[in-house]
Amino acid sequence: TKLDAALCGGEVWRLGSAASSFVRTGAYGWAGSVLSHSTALAAGTAAEMAGLLLGGLKESEPACHAALWEPLLLLLRDHGAAVSCSEAARHTLPRLVSLLEHGCHGAAPTVARALLPLVSLLPAPLFEPPASAALPPAAALLAALWRGLGASALPPQHGAHLLRAY
Repeated sequence: TKLDAALCGGEVWRLGSAASSFVRTGAYGWAGSVLSHSTALAAGTAAEMAGLLLGGLKESEPACHAALWEPLLLLLRDHGAAVSCSEAARHTLPRLVSLLEHGCHGAAPTVARALLPLVSLLPAPLFEPPASAALPPAAALLAALWRGLGASALPPQHGAHLLRAY
C-alpha cells in the first residue's frame, strides 16, 4: 500500500547515508520500531533494512552506535536469510574489522556488549575464509579488536570494555 511504501520504502532506508548523525540515528531507531512492532512490514523490507543497518557498521558517531545495535541484532535474529541475500552483507566483516581497529570510534561500551551476539547471528557464509585472506574471519576480528586497544579514538576508560569482548 501507499502507507507501507511511505513508512518503509527504499527512501527511508537510504537515510543511513544522510550527512546528519541525527537523521541516521533516527533511521536506526525507526528500523528498530518496525522490527519490534510490525513483523509484516519488517519481513517485506528486510533486505533494504539490511543495507541501512549493516551499513551502520561504518559509523563514527557514538550516538549512532547507541541506536544501531539493537535493531541490527533484531534484524539478524529474525531475518537472517534476507540479510544473507543483501548486497550489504559482503561488506559486513571488513566494516566490523575497521570499526574494531579504530577503537569503536568512542562507542566501545555499546559495541562490546553487542559484539558476541552479532558474531553469533551473522550468516555462516560470511565466515568462510576467502582464499586470499591472511587470517580466517574470526581470527581477523580478534586481531582487529586487539589493534583497537591502541587506537587513538579509544578513550582510556573504554579499554576495559574491549578487553572483556576479547
